[in-house]
Amino acid sequence: MYTKGFSLSEGWLYYKYPKYYEEIEPRIIREAMTILTEASKKSGTTKVVDDKWIDSLLEIVKEELESKGIHVLSREFKLFTKYLLENERQKRLLQKVVDYISKSKADHHTGIISLLLDYIGLTGKWMVFVPTSLYPRIFRYMLDALEKAKLAYSAKITSRREEYGSRGELPIIIYVPISFATYYIVEVAEVMKSVLDEFYVSKKMFFKPNLFTEKGVYSGRANHKSYIYVY
Repeated sequence: MYTKGFSLSEGWLYYKYPKYYEEIEPRIIREAMTILTEASKKSGTTKVVDDKWIDSLLEIVKEELESKGIHVLSREFKLFTKYLLENERQKRLLQKVVDYISKSKADHHTGIISLLLDYIGLTGKWMVFVPTSLYPRIFRYMLDALEKAKLAYSAKITSRREEYGSRGELPIIIYVPISFATYYIVEVAEVMKSVLDEFYVSKKMFFKPNLFTEKGVYSGRANHKSYIYVY
């Protein structure tokens, strides 16, 4: 059972798994490296700005997620990559990671790759709205289940007291460090879904890249959906 890792900030109760970097991050880095390698092989190029490389990344992500019941929105995924690559610093860092991998240096530079991936801006989050009466309990059960499954990273729920009395549903947000670490994304979604099932809550879950939040892509306020995956 989780006992620490909580903080309050700007109306949110945040959770960060204290052992994330030692227990969870290495497998996520390996997954990300595998996906990037496959995208380069499939496209025949290591240039991340090349449309063939982007299309290959989308095809790989779509195949792996949709085989597990997670729908991938192609148009929105491409918008995510567009936002990612139009930032010169992020583009340069992602290219550096792909170059390290393509030159078979990844095993010797996993620490550097981990650092670079942290700074690229690949974080996203699963979001699900649940009944307010069950809100804190479901959140607590999800964190417990994620820790037990060695999947815990970061999460948050609202701490604004007025929202508990005025809204019938409130959002649980479970963060994912890399938005194309497909196996990890699937496993986190399945754990969340199993907890919802325990409480007889049947709700869709939506995956939103943090870049969408930074760019102001919100539901009802943009020409695109505000998420790239649905489960």
